Amino acid sequence: DGYTSFTTELVSTGGIMILCSLIGADDADTRAHATAALSATIDATRAIATARGENTSTSSKSDGAIVRAIVESGGCESSLAQLLLSADNNVAKMGCNFAASLVMPLLTNPRTTLGSGSSNTPEGISPYIDAAL
Repeated sequence: DGYTSFTTELVSTGGIMILCSLIGADDADTRAHATAALSATIDATRAIATARGENTSTSSKSDGAIVRAIVESGGCESSLAQLLLSADNNVAKMGCNFAASLVMPLLTNPRTTLGSGSSNTPEGISPYIDAAL
């Protein structure tokens, strides 16, 4: 197999936390690049999991770890709200795309409609529920 994911290091070394802090930067280009980097990381991790034949209907371990790190680093708080409330349509669209990438398994899997903490919640789905909340 030989594939080694970079996402574990990205989470453990604080890379996700740094990108999340940049979402709230005053500079529009910095915000845009940080948001795009986080979205691309999530999307690429999901694509790799799919290509490797992992069950992505709920979560891959690295995908969930990235989303959890974003939530824990404040990436779903005021910085995301500022993107969504922007008067610039491109910025608001970027915020919508980022939010969708965080919760996509909830949107694409009807089994995930159960509340957080439910004993029937599918395994691995809790990071996405936390991001949605």
